[in-house]
Amino acid sequence: MSRAADEEILALQGPDSRAAIGPTGPAGLDALIELVEQAGLDGIDFSREHPPGLRTRMRDHYLLPVVWTVNDVETAQLMIEAGIRSITTDLPGQLRVGLLG
Repeated sequence: MSRAADEEILALQGPDSRAAIGPTGPAGLDALIELVEQAGLDGIDFSREHPPGLRTRMRDHYLLPVVWTVNDVETAQLMIEAGIRSITTDLPGQLRVGLLG
């Protein structure tokens, strides 16, 4: 998510929200999905390492997963195989050649 989106979610949560964004257990993931929907966002950016269940919850709520920053073909291929369709990279040309040949 962008910095502006982060701030919008924090505003929705209230003054003590900075501590509330971190939980990664089931209740925390459900709360995150709810906040994303309340903010009117269409997806969540996350790194390759992310909490178990996040992608399933996102899919169930029709949210788009975006993985960042992937700069190697092997990781990009793993993400594609896992169902990720949006990957942020610093090396788009090299990644495209590596994936498409």
